Amino acid sequence: MRHLWLIACLAVAGCETQSVEAPIDESVATKPDTHARLAGTAWQPKDTNLTLKFSADSVSGSTGCNNFSGAYQAKGISDGRHNLSMGLLAMTRRACLDPDAAALEMSLTQALGQTESYKRVGDGAIVLYDGNGTEVLTLLPAG
Repeated sequence: MRHLWLIACLAVAGCETQSVEAPIDESVATKPDTHARLAGTAWQPKDTNLTLKFSADSVSGSTGCNNFSGAYQAKGISDGRHNLSMGLLAMTRRACLDPDAAALEMSLTQALGQTESYKRVGDGAIVLYDGNGTEVLTLLPAG
C-alpha cells in the first residue's frame, strides 16, 4: 500500500507542467527573412550628429538644425528587405546658417522621403532603399 502511495505521488508530480521561456536568439534580427522591428531604436548616419528615433508608430529626430517627426509603417518583406513607408514629416523651420549642415539636412530629408524599404546588415546598421532598390542612406545604431 505504501508503494502504491509513492507511485501515485510520483505519477502526479511527473504530470505537472512547467512554463519555460525559450531563449531569444538576438542574431535573427540580422537575417533578411525575419521581422526586424524598428520601434524603440535610435539611429544616425556615420560621422554626423543627425538622429532618427522610432517609436511604435512614429519617427522623430534632429537634422542638426531642425527637429522633425511623423508617422511610419514597417510591414512585410519583399526582395529580402522590410517594407517601410513614412508619412509626411513635420519639421521646425530654423535657419541652417552653416552651408554644410544645410546640405546634410536636405540630404537626410530627401533620403527619408524616398525610403520604401530597409534591411539590417551584419555590422548592426540598417540600410534604407528607395522604390527601385537603390540604397539611399545607411544608419548606424545611435549611442
